[in-house]
Amino acid sequence: MDTNSYLMFLLIGALLVVIDGQVIYRSGRKMLRQSASDAGSAESQTKLVVVLFHLVSFGVLALASTIGEWNTLTGVVARLGLLLLFLAVAHWAATTALSSMRDRESARSRRLTRQQRREVGGAEIGEPPVSPMPGQIDTSMGTEPYVSPSIDDGDPYSR
Repeated sequence: MDTNSYLMFLLIGALLVVIDGQVIYRSGRKMLRQSASDAGSAESQTKLVVVLFHLVSFGVLALASTIGEWNTLTGVVARLGLLLLFLAVAHWAATTALSSMRDRESARSRRLTRQQRREVGGAEIGEPPVSPMPGQIDTSMGTEPYVSPSIDDGDPYSR
């Protein structure tokens, strides 16, 4: 039972690590693609987190396989239980890392949107800065009048 239980523990442990790593990879990739402006960046960030997860998890699996006696079935079950607890903590850490990356990317994208709005005078891109008053629209040209941005948006003497 000694060698068989040792190999069975390594096989089950490796399968658990690989399956959990794939779950983190697929869900993390989807999560980062939703907020990232560059899909390649989301892909590479997810791969880095998953590779770190795999390296640490396989290291713990290797260390757990060398500790203690392998003569009893309860020893194998205890090691699998500890491995599962570790995988839960590692899964939480990887998910937390991916969600903080998503939050940073979302904050960066909101900051860029606000900056673009300020450059256009507070309006969405492509919209006039203010709505014209009735009778102010030049119907012969088909354009709306230009209204300068507020003095609060920048230095009026910088041009």
